[in-house]
Amino acid sequence: MGVFYTDYTNSLVCGGSTEWVEGSNQISAWMDDSFTPTVKDGFSENEPLIWFLLTPDGIFYEITSIQLSNFSSGTNNYTPVANTFSPASFYTVTEIETQFVTQYEVYGCMDSLYEDYNPYANVYSDNLTNSSLIDDIPGNISFPDGIDDDCLIKKQIGCTDPTAKNYDSNATEDNGTCYPVIYGCIDSTMLNYISPIGNVYVDPNTDDGSCYPYIFGCKDDFTAFNYIPPVGDPQVDVNTDDGSCYPFIFGCNDPDALNFNDYDGDGLFNIKTGLDSIDVNTDDGSCIPIVFGCTDSTMYNYNPLANVNNNVCYPFITGCVENQLALNYIPPTGNPYLDVNDTVDCILPILGCMDPLAYNYDDQATVHDDSCIEKVYGCIDNGGSQNSFGDIYDSFGDGQPSFNYNPNANTDDGSCYPIIEGCMDPSAFNFNNYGNDKYISYELTDIYTNVNTSDNSCIEVRLGCLDINAYNYNDFDFDGESNASLDPLEKINTHIQSECFYRPGCTNQAYAQYWNYSLINNIDNIVYPDSMLNFESCVDLANFYCNNNQYVEHFIISGSFEENNFSINTPNNEVDFTLVPSFSECINIRIDYCSDSNYEGYYYTNNIIDGSDLEARG
Repeated sequence: MGVFYTDYTNSLVCGGSTEWVEGSNQISAWMDDSFTPTVKDGFSENEPLIWFLLTPDGIFYEITSIQLSNFSSGTNNYTPVANTFSPASFYTVTEIETQFVTQYEVYGCMDSLYEDYNPYANVYSDNLTNSSLIDDIPGNISFPDGIDDDCLIKKQIGCTDPTAKNYDSNATEDNGTCYPVIYGCIDSTMLNYISPIGNVYVDPNTDDGSCYPYIFGCKDDFTAFNYIPPVGDPQVDVNTDDGSCYPFIFGCNDPDALNFNDYDGDGLFNIKTGLDSIDVNTDDGSCIPIVFGCTDSTMYNYNPLANVNNNVCYPFITGCVENQLALNYIPPTGNPYLDVNDTVDCILPILGCMDPLAYNYDDQATVHDDSCIEKVYGCIDNGGSQNSFGDIYDSFGDGQPSFNYNPNANTDDGSCYPIIEGCMDPSAFNFNNYGNDKYISYELTDIYTNVNTSDNSCIEVRLGCLDINAYNYNDFDFDGESNASLDPLEKINTHIQSECFYRPGCTNQAYAQYWNYSLINNIDNIVYPDSMLNFESCVDLANFYCNNNQYVEHFIISGSFEENNFSINTPNNEVDFTLVPSFSECINIRIDYCSDSNYEGYYYTNNIIDGSDLEARG
């Protein structure tokens, strides 16, 4: 990138340049000196700066627009400056625009397989002093000989790191394929052989004599019976588990005991199998002597100490042996398999219904008397009263029978639902008012919620306007005025938009039309608009003034200061609707004084606080 000036021959001369790669660069432009008056060899003061740009591949651009700025330490900001030369100045280039001018030829070797390859070259050139040594056509391979004179030293690609495993002493250019010498066991028959994964940067490639063989045995389970602890010698220690481990098998090794060789844990004798992994190999003192007896715990003569059944067991026989009239009396016979050995209380006959499906089933009865009553399902909630069977069921705890109470039912089927009082007239405003608010209607849901009993609470539908912005909001007495009454029995409860009417006008209080609504519409009492149906009704901004003659700010267009006359007229005697009285404009309380020096009370002042607002006003 260069900056140019025009010499006395009107030719462009480079006055400073730089090679820009990235980041910030600096260009120094020199000034024309006074020692060579006939030659212009630099910039004149305020001379325009002419900029050009040349890329490595020979493309030449003119910089047609450039923005320069100068840093000011006083303001700590950059200030734009003109594109002219100024001695001893420092400019910052912030933006440029370029235009293509021409393409220059860049000579050199254009074959990337040679050491002298130039990636920016676009024209071949001779690199030899005597090109005839190569061919007779300098710098060109487009001719039949096919030889490029520009490219001299062909690249030899390979690993150039002498410490690498694949070092190539003939390589002239490193291709990034070097990989290191990696030591390890490379004998595939050894235990510590490292199988290659196909990664030359990881796979061992040089044997270091560290190989050791596979040694099979019990290795992985140090709790095993035949585990061999290592001694720290890889040439001796078991390093490969061959699945031969078998555990310590604790148990009884006494052949006369009940549980000799009890490898299956059933407490019984087992013959030795000859298998190390099954037979007991370690006696743990658990041998059990043989004890004969009844081993059936459900039998009467069960012997908890017996471990060998002698097949002499007889059952528990429960019964009564004292009262022959008892239902469970069993007479003795002398046979232990038949006689009572577990006496219980005698059960005397008790009459009652013994059918568990009957309504009056008696779980205490011992003799069925055919008194059973069939169950009748239904709602049995009779509040606090007894039903025909003498029972009281109050499902909801309200002391009242359910709405669907069935006096003939004796078994509850979960179908009860309570009496729910309210309005049952579908045309009423508060139809089905089962909720907390008895003055509104609720949606029909289910029999457990909906009103089923009338309590005369119905409210008729009262049509009217319920728009709060309307003039006749809640006009239940139909006098044309809004009403604030919230009595649910008389207020409007159903909105009809067509019933609403409004007092339209400007509702923006910043405008005079809002405040002077009554005056504009010739209304005797003061009212204000409640809706702005026409947005063009706001015309004049309000001009607020103090209309209290007790304040200095009191303003009267017509009438004297002392007059209590507040009519507002323009010079044409027309009403000025822009004027709006407002107490907020009254600030300073008026203090009167005598301004006539012929009176004893004469007092002259220019202080608005001490004097009259009339005089202070001018």
